Amino acid sequence: MECVFCGLCKVECPVFKATKKEIVSPRGKAILKKKNLPDRVFYICTLCDACKEACPINAGIGVRKMREILVDKGVETKANKKMKESIKRFGHPFEDVE
Repeated sequence: MECVFCGLCKVECPVFKATKKEIVSPRGKAILKKKNLPDRVFYICTLCDACKEACPINAGIGVRKMREILVDKGVETKANKKMKESIKRFGHPFEDVE
């Protein structure tokens, strides 16, 4: 099911609760996804799925997929770049542990 932008998910989102910014709410991310606008805001998500549980139609936002698109475009967080480098160097995501 696709998001219908009702906003019922916002009240359960820990990131929205903390920031009170629509752009970081699940609905804000769903609007960006619908417009095919990958943005760093997809990294500001705890992946807790509270939005999906609160959704009356059980719609998913697709945050993981949007993150994949961002990585493919070279838009990553410093932590993600560091993790990838550690995997290449050490075979695992932990820095300096051999």
